[in-house]
Amino acid sequence: MFGRTKGITYKTKSAGKTKNKTKAGKYNRTISRDKEDIRAEINNRKSSGDSGTIIIIDEIGDLGKKAKKVGKVCSPSKVFGFGVSILENHDKYAKVSALYKEEKGISGELKARKMETIDRIEFAYKIRKSGAKTFASYIDKTKDIPHGWKELDGSDIQIGLLRLTLDEILPRIKSEKITVVVDDHTAYHDEKSRKNYVEDMSETLSRKYGKDIECVTCYRKADKYSNHLQTNDVVSHAIHERKEEHSPWASIAMGQKMRRVGKRDKIEKR
Repeated sequence: MFGRTKGITYKTKSAGKTKNKTKAGKYNRTISRDKEDIRAEINNRKSSGDSGTIIIIDEIGDLGKKAKKVGKVCSPSKVFGFGVSILENHDKYAKVSALYKEEKGISGELKARKMETIDRIEFAYKIRKSGAKTFASYIDKTKDIPHGWKELDGSDIQIGLLRLTLDEILPRIKSEKITVVVDDHTAYHDEKSRKNYVEDMSETLSRKYGKDIECVTCYRKADKYSNHLQTNDVVSHAIHERKEEHSPWASIAMGQKMRRVGKRDKIEKR
């Protein structure tokens, strides 16, 4: 990308003589990028907070063991899973929700379920245009369920499915530095030991994949990744739309790939 590009040589006639010229300029001039421009681009990347790949994750649905139809929806939900965004340009991704809130005059937290369907589809397309890759990992309670679903409690299932989701995603990422940002929930904490199960995954995953992997939990309303998590709310909600409302358009617009976790999978106790 930053290398020298050779000029394209062609011949012209002038006063009966043939001269070698290039499209870049007179005679043998070549097209190249100025070194200072290269340095400036590198510095811009550093100043923009370029810190490798960032993964944003949030859950959708509830942990009720069986789905129950109530009117047009299921309560407990039909599916439980995680919506995932994989980011190289995380600033551009965060601006999707920030600009939408500014346009709509939303002062509080952005909620995908409160958006009009057409707005969600347009929002989803902007997520795709930001360069984000979107993914979903989910359990369908009405089909074959993974081992551990019936036996484990809600917190174990939530943490176990999060691990399965990361094991599906991390091998595909080339970056040596990866930050995993998970929307914070009580399931990820042990009040007695003050343990954070998500943060504790950092060392295990770093050893497993031979990369610098940091896992953190953040709140949507106030933390550094607030806008990222609010943008990702549309990614998570797309699972509900597609699998419970049979409306795949937001998921299609963002190019979301989905994986159903079933009987071939096992959720391990935390």
